[in-house]
Amino acid sequence: MPLSTIYKSWFLLLCLSILTSCSVLEQSLQKSGLVSSATPTAPISSLGVEALAGKTWKLIRYKNLKGTMLDIPSTYSLTLSFSKNEISGSGGCNLFHALLVAEGNQLAIGNLSSTNSYCVSDPQAMQYETEYFRLLPQTSFFHLEGNTLLLQNLNQETILVFSSELAK
Repeated sequence: MPLSTIYKSWFLLLCLSILTSCSVLEQSLQKSGLVSSATPTAPISSLGVEALAGKTWKLIRYKNLKGTMLDIPSTYSLTLSFSKNEISGSGGCNLFHALLVAEGNQLAIGNLSSTNSYCVSDPQAMQYETEYFRLLPQTSFFHLEGNTLLLQNLNQETILVFSSELAK
């Protein structure tokens, strides 16, 4: 078995273990009364990650290193597509793909790889792509609100906002 296959298998097992542990912890906290199951901290999509497949999502906002949400001008096309165990898309300059493990509205993204081009004529495009590729692996939750997809970190803070209406 090739080493890369072993690493991918190990990563998927680790992600599934983390997702299962989070679910068990949440149930324990609810039983103990420390967390109410009646009042979620964020809107929860009733559908799993399957609801995201078959669409191209266009990035419209992201959280920068200072914690400020910034808009992506409509002239830039940073996209995201979901399939069963993988995500793919465009960072504006480069194409990418990564492994995906999902359960309910929880997900883990790992082994992000991309083509290796530099947008010489547009340094701003490279900046957007760098931020996008930095944030994708930090994603732990997703929430779907109509045609808007929110990707959130472990603290359920929105770090990436997508629209399926604007994608081409």
